[in-house]
Amino acid sequence: MLPAVHSVAMSSGEFFVDHPILRHFVATTETILKEQLEVTDRLWHLRRPYAELLNDQTWLPDEFRQPNPNSAMGGGIASWLLYRSEAKDLSLFSLVVPVGSATPVHNHLAWGLVGLYQGEQEEEEFDVPEDQHIIIQSPAKFRSNSVPGGF
Repeated sequence: MLPAVHSVAMSSGEFFVDHPILRHFVATTETILKEQLEVTDRLWHLRRPYAELLNDQTWLPDEFRQPNPNSAMGGGIASWLLYRSEAKDLSLFSLVVPVGSATPVHNHLAWGLVGLYQGEQEEEEFDVPEDQHIIIQSPAKFRSNSVPGGF
């Protein structure tokens, strides 16, 4: 069953999941983004609040943990928007990758944190110089496994 999408408009953005824990995380994130100008500092300061969000299993409704058989990504992979700032410069998504499915090689094209809320994930990351295209058989890759709460 696909989520019934109801957004709650806020002066700072739109919450598609309205929960106090998510609101607290977004408020904390906005404060960090105002106080820290360098991306590396932002990421470092966001680590603890993000880990707390990922480790709390109460705030994400079940409908935002479900695959989407109509997804354009195929394989039932679902991308659910949970929050979007008014300026559209901050967003939080739930990506659901069903067992046996895989996302294509991709680049997020932005800075941010990617974490695991539920299940397990095996990931291959590629280190590619900015002036080159990715070669899947590249020796500059590594595997990592993530568990809930990890990022």
